[in-house]
Parts: sequence; structure tokens; C-alpha cells
Amino acid sequence: MIATHIPKLINSRLKQPALCVPDVGPVPAGLLYSGSVQMRRKYWAAPSNAAQMRAAREMVASLMGRLPEYSVPALQDGRAKQILLPRDWRADDYVAVTPVSHAGVLHEWHCRLNDENLPYMNWMVQPNTAAWSNHSELLLEQRGRLRLLQCPVMPPAESDWRGDFVQVTFRAESANLSGGYMAAGWPAVSAVGGFVHVLERATGQNIDFAIGLRSAQMNMGVRKTVNDRGPDPKPDFVVEEVTGHIDVVLLLDGHDLDVIARTLAAPMAPRRFAGGSVHIFDVAVRENARAPAATYLHRLAVDEHDVMSAACREIASSGAWEVSRNGRSFKPNRGMVMLTQVGYVLLSQPEQNQHARGGYLHAWGEQVHAIVQQGPMAESAWWRQWSDGEFVGYDGCAPVAVS
Repeated sequence: MIATHIPKLINSRLKQPALCVPDVGPVPAGLLYSGSVQMRRKYWAAPSNAAQMRAAREMVASLMGRLPEYSVPALQDGRAKQILLPRDWRADDYVAVTPVSHAGVLHEWHCRLNDENLPYMNWMVQPNTAAWSNHSELLLEQRGRLRLLQCPVMPPAESDWRGDFVQVTFRAESANLSGGYMAAGWPAVSAVGGFVHVLERATGQNIDFAIGLRSAQMNMGVRKTVNDRGPDPKPDFVVEEVTGHIDVVLLLDGHDLDVIARTLAAPMAPRRFAGGSVHIFDVAVRENARAPAATYLHRLAVDEHDVMSAACREIASSGAWEVSRNGRSFKPNRGMVMLTQVGYVLLSQPEQNQHARGGYLHAWGEQVHAIVQQGPMAESAWWRQWSDGEFVGYDGCAPVAVS
């Protein structure tokens, strides 16, 4: 099977054929996805089992510059992750989207992190060498691992920015800090938007948000679980995400701040954030107040064909390597630049599927990322829901232009 997007890349147990979508998009300008990256390799072998890997690799090699056949199989394995994305939530227009990474984008990022001397961590998806081929040719070539940009939280900073907002502070434990499989250390903006969207439905109003962190501690191990398939349940591990504990400052803005605050203070308010559990929850309405000290994410706007090249350049220029007795470390000399997942671009038209979540139409979605910079609160830290054609997600309200 010749593939661009591989559902089994992280979880080889899924009984799901790969996708081959040569052209994807478009999405809002300046966002990183397969249509805005110059890849050294676009097509990969993704057979249904490891025994067919040789034949699949020969099929890829035989392309010789020709476009492969477009292929988007229907969802066949109900265990695949699905996220309900709103296109028009007031009309209950949602799509059950199964996230699927573009193998060429992940491989290009894997190579450029090393080539551009950027800070990264190796995330071991499959430690068993004999099982690499079960995931795909990509994981076979990368020896069972992905490289993730390391994005430590910079120290909280005061800001002169003032405004009216709802301030929510809490601690989230075991939250997903690896949205999109390209960076680790922060919850994805799209995951934050999922929390905010629950409030939108409860209050009936559109809500903008700014996400700030005061600290983050990543869990370097894997989460234990139980594999109950078959007659004898046995211990298992979850490797689909990098998790951690974070101290969050979330600012919210809507047309009725008091309603938002009362909804958050209610017993049935959302208590899950980026897949983690929420603790020590505090809510307050602030009028003409300074934003609390924290490190916020600001959307950077780039006007380049290869957004990944722009991302590498901005990340490299935001810090420098230092050598000490404890080894080498990347020290930001200004607000650290990084990537965050902001949404999905649909790979096909949504359609009926027996495995679709909630009876909604189902579609496959490729992760879309934005270049962001850590810093004190400002107008460029506000985000809002955005749906435009094939893109469903979030975008910055006032992006900072990068020349």
C-alpha cells in the first residue's frame, strides 16, 4: 500500500488501511501542513502487516515521479480516535474526525530538527525492533521513534496589557502535551479550544481565549492500562501521547462574562482539560485589569511557501545553545518560538459510517500547526474558533507578522 497518511503509525493494533491523498487543503495562510512543506519524501509503504513490507516498498520505488492513486478508505476500526469538530455548532453541525498524521511531514520534521540543530526529544513509539514494520515504513526507517521539538515553559512574566476577561486558574494532571506529534511541553491550542467549546455550548456565546502556563512537568514514562482483548486480560501500556502536569491560566472573553463565570463555577462545569483531570479550580471576573503573570502563546504570521523552513529559522533565532557541567542546553534569548496544533484539514468529504461517533458524519483529518511564541499577555495571545472550507480549528485574533 502506497500511503501519505497512516492510521497505524502510533497504534499498530488498528485494523485500518492507510490513506493516499497527494493534494490536501487549502488552510489559512501561514499554517503548517502537508501543503505548506517541501518534503524530501512524500510517499511511504504502509502494508496491512509486516510480511508485505518488501512488496509495498517496491511499489513506492516504482512510482518514479508519477502520482499514486488517490485512496481514502472508510473507517473500519471503531477503536480509532475520533474528535467532534464544530463547523456550525449553533446548528449542531459537527464532524467526527479521526486524526491521522502525514508521514512525509513527520519525517521532514524528524530530519530538520537534527539538521538545523534544534532542541528535540526522542519519543520511542515502539521499542521492539521486530515490530517496527507493523507500524509502517516510516517508523521502520526512524528506528521506532519520532522526534519532538522540546518546548519548555518560560518563566511567568508580568504584562502591561489590561482588559475585561474571565480568569480561570487550575492545575491539570496527566494532560496531553504532545498534540500533533511534532512538539512536546504544551497542550495544543486545539485541545484548549475543546475545553472552551464546552463553555460555548453551555452559555450560547462565542468565546475567545488566551492560554497561559506557569509551569509544566512532563511524565517521561508511559501510562499503564489493561488489554482486555481476548479471554485473558493482561497489562499493557499507552504510548499515543506524552503527558504531564501543568499549572494553567486561561483567559476568556465573550459578550457576557458573568454567565461564563457562573457556568464555570457550577458543579457540572467541565473538569477535563487536554485529556487531563482538573484540580484546584478558581474563577474570577476581571474588569479593566492587568493579565495575571504567566507565559502565553502568541500566533506568528509568516508569508512563505515552506512554512516548516520559516518555523526552523524562527525557533533557531529565538535562542542559543549553552554548554555547562550538566551538558548542552538550548537557552531562549527572547520568547521561545515553537509549534502548536491548531486544528485539522479534512482529507475527504464527511460521510456516513457505522463506527462514527455520536451518529455524526465521519472524515479523516490531518493535523495543522501554527508557529507561536511564548511571552507575556498581549492582544496577539487571543485565539478564536475558525472554520474555513476544509479547515476546522482555531486561529489567532491578532497574529504578529514575521518578516
